[in-house]
Amino acid sequence: MNDLAHFLWVSAGSMAILYAIYFFFLKKETFFTLNRVYLLLSVAFSMIIPWAGFRGFSISEDGPSGAIVLLDTLQVGLQNFDNGIQNTVVEKIRPAVYLYLAGAGLFTLKFIWQTAVAFRLIASEKYKPYCYNGTHCRLVFTSGVNSPFSIFSYIILPENLKGSAGLNDILSHEISHIRKGHTFDLIFLELTGIVHWFNPMMWLYKTSLKDTHEYQADRQVLSEGTGLTGYQKLLLEQITGTRYGSLANNFNQSIKKRITMMKRTRSTTKAMVKAALLLPLILLVPFFISCSSAQEDQKDMESTVEKGMKDLQSETVAAEVNNAATEANADDAAKEAVYDAVPVMPQFPGGEQARLRYFAENIKYPQKAKTNGTQGTVFVSFVVGKDGSISDIELVRGIGDGCDEETIRVVSEMPKWVPGKNDDGEVVKVKFALPVKFKLG
Repeated sequence: MNDLAHFLWVSAGSMAILYAIYFFFLKKETFFTLNRVYLLLSVAFSMIIPWAGFRGFSISEDGPSGAIVLLDTLQVGLQNFDNGIQNTVVEKIRPAVYLYLAGAGLFTLKFIWQTAVAFRLIASEKYKPYCYNGTHCRLVFTSGVNSPFSIFSYIILPENLKGSAGLNDILSHEISHIRKGHTFDLIFLELTGIVHWFNPMMWLYKTSLKDTHEYQADRQVLSEGTGLTGYQKLLLEQITGTRYGSLANNFNQSIKKRITMMKRTRSTTKAMVKAALLLPLILLVPFFISCSSAQEDQKDMESTVEKGMKDLQSETVAAEVNNAATEANADDAAKEAVYDAVPVMPQFPGGEQARLRYFAENIKYPQKAKTNGTQGTVFVSFVVGKDGSISDIELVRGIGDGCDEETIRVVSEMPKWVPGKNDDGEVVKVKFALPVKFKLG
């Protein structure tokens, strides 16, 4: 599993689990501040987990377990051109990555466009400084909107609300959004949504957080002595207005839910205790997600091994790779621990695509193998040292006619890698296995 897929999978899984906890245990409670903090921390926590080093199965300090890391198969073939025969390595095409980047780009443009529209509206109208209970803001009355909303320190109001009976309640509501910094919450979720644009959980988080913002602002209005019936009538008068973008705190957001919540009895101390008891469950999320991720990584590795076995039409390749790793580990035990996997894996300088390019430019299909029609997959293992140098190159499975030697030559001439690090952040040796498939035609 590559780094991007790992990050997206782990963070999406964490979001889903944490939102389920919110949905079943917190959503109907009137702990609005707690709910707001929980939703924001759930998203932030989920974005941090993939990089935090949580591991359901830790790596032994005594060294590797014998399950050697298998790199993606490289294919060496022949292509006929007018100017002769050239060697080529067929690189993996990852359309899913391009699709993901395209989606992220579109959502980035959407965010920029919505922000620009909001600021253009603000800049096109004159504002009036206003202070309410110590909170300073800017009022903008305009004919360009038909429903109130706030963004940053600006309150945008339709012209027809000037002097209206409900204006003070609307201002109190929007001032609450400004005082609590709700716009910054929405910006945080919008930026996270760019990364997780494909994830339906983000829509649930955005909707729930906006609803919670409105519950907080409604409570502030009612706490200042506004009558419940009159305030609900004011909300219903605004129900048909337009909502202005994902960054705006729209006064007519989720009116039906808000009226229902206003009628709900405040949550009791018992409910608060129930919420507190959720903490151990929440703390289990990193372990659960890490275990699931480890299992997914193992499935990916097993899939790669299975592919190599099919290429060789043999059921012994995986066993030979691991046997070679076990034998090498026994020899290394007396010297220095060589790991099979660490939190920070070694990397070819420039990344995976650079490694593929290196092989494409350097490996040659041996003439003897071409003459004899030799095809198959060569398996070699090697160790990336503490300084990134390549050592302990071993032939695990060969096909002869110069293919084995050519593979070892190219591996031995690789530039120094960026070394790996263990759980303690120490630079360590890490063993890899590399399948190279030679195929004619």
